[in-house]
Amino acid sequence: MSEEQAFFALSTLCDRLVPGYYSTTMYGTLLDQRVFESLVEKTMPILWEHLVKADVQLSVVSLPWFLSLYINSMPLVFAFRVLDVFFLEGPKVLFQIGLAILRINGEELLDATDDGAFISILKSYFSRLDESAHPRSDNEKLRAVTRFQELMVVAFKEFSGITAATVQEQRTKHKDGVMSSIESFAKRTQLRNLGPESKRLKPDELSAVYDRYHSTIYGRQLRLQRVAEELERHQKKRGASSAASIKSTATGPLGSSVPSPVTTMDYDTFREFLAGVTQWAIADPPPPPPVPELQPPKRRFGPSPEPADHEFLQRLFGRWDIDMKSTLSLTNIVTGLADVVGKRKDLMSTIAYWFELYDDDGDGRVDREGILRISEALLFVTRRSEEERVLGAVSGFIRRCFEYADPDRNRDQLIPISPKEEANVALNPQRPLHITLPTFRMVILADETLENFFDTGFADSFNLLSTESSPVPPTAAGYLPSAKGIRGVLDGLVDEATKMAVEVRKRIDLEQDEEDEADGEREKDSELLKGADAEAGVVVVEAGRQQQLVVGKTRGEMSEGKRSISHSGAPGNGEGGKGVVEFEG
Repeated sequence: MSEEQAFFALSTLCDRLVPGYYSTTMYGTLLDQRVFESLVEKTMPILWEHLVKADVQLSVVSLPWFLSLYINSMPLVFAFRVLDVFFLEGPKVLFQIGLAILRINGEELLDATDDGAFISILKSYFSRLDESAHPRSDNEKLRAVTRFQELMVVAFKEFSGITAATVQEQRTKHKDGVMSSIESFAKRTQLRNLGPESKRLKPDELSAVYDRYHSTIYGRQLRLQRVAEELERHQKKRGASSAASIKSTATGPLGSSVPSPVTTMDYDTFREFLAGVTQWAIADPPPPPPVPELQPPKRRFGPSPEPADHEFLQRLFGRWDIDMKSTLSLTNIVTGLADVVGKRKDLMSTIAYWFELYDDDGDGRVDREGILRISEALLFVTRRSEEERVLGAVSGFIRRCFEYADPDRNRDQLIPISPKEEANVALNPQRPLHITLPTFRMVILADETLENFFDTGFADSFNLLSTESSPVPPTAAGYLPSAKGIRGVLDGLVDEATKMAVEVRKRIDLEQDEEDEADGEREKDSELLKGADAEAGVVVVEAGRQQQLVVGKTRGEMSEGKRSISHSGAPGNGEGGKGVVEFEG
């Protein structure tokens, strides 16, 4: 046999003769073990009853037979004969040989009371296959019959009723039960190996998350497969074949119709997953068409609710993708959910979680754009709550964040700023600002609606135990706007703040111009007074903006009687440029 022939013989063996025997889950082997047990129960009820009563596991000895095709159980010279018949007749030979072995050794097996004795009897039998089956017979022909020849005669004569149709019928009958057992075992194994973070979720929540995770991935795989088939049919009608690249992502190897074994979530699958556990992750239903005759657009996600697409979901996906692979594993999903709803998170932890979502640099600061994005996310998550109360809470959140935000000194140190502009720096979009976690915490705790949301509302919005897809919320009058509309509301608030900042700056500049003009007039009056008093021998004493002129002919006259001239002018009081002269003595 050449190398190529050996390869195709192995391929035929694994894919057609014993499918699923050597897969990851070995579902084919386990299924045939269940079929073999049912055939033993049907053909040898006394032996089966004894095995059940003695708690002897038949699969302990029969599993190696089927996996190795009897090569590891009997001498090779006899195993090759079994293989010859196996390739000729098909997988039914494995069942016929196994039933014949149990029939021949039935009397001894009825005395076995445990697995060890059961294995020992069959091992002794395989070691004597070349011996005579009837050593004490007077008939020379009977003495010439070996135990292996007897085995083959019993297999194909007494169990000739075991046909390929019988095997296939039994496989179909027990397939669901075996697959369910495999899935249950795989589920327990995966949940047990998830790590310490999984302990923060309840066992029933973990089970529900596992089921929804795999059902979401599998459902998306089937949809991709149907899309590929539709495209292929469409392209065939047009005489093209450009759907091959799409089909390769939706089907299994060698062009099979089984979806590829994808076990991770991309962003779109993650949106579907969240739409199954939260109401706010479901997209708002489209408005009714203006023309009744027009048909609504087809749903891309079949009967499942249409998932929303929002910047908040993208941030959640990035936060849960701790491996930076742009895909989420079951461990990532469980860890992410544990961070959000594990033991129903407390208030301060949830506040810190939201702050960290929008702290892009990890420096403990959220800038102006981050504040707006947090506000937008709050409106997105709570858009199905009481409209007026939520809008008022988010509006107050924006106002307080701008009110208590800290200016970014590192960026503003080269830009001069006056004391009056200092008080309005939060309203000036040209002045960078940020909030820290303590400020964010203070703003949240200042509003009862937001405090309740971060305390219990956000965690309670995740319904992990839901087994059915959440219904799509109906469209209601006065419904909160979509993501684009929410951004418009926030932009409107920012525009108003910007207009206010511009108006304040105009007033500051106007007052500054009036003050400069008044100072110029006072300087002119002061120069005139100085010139007049210099001629009269007046001594000028300056003190800030107050000026006092003391006039005397001699120092002696100043003690007897003095004349003082004072000039005052306060900026902005409308008296700039006027002089008041007082005489004393």
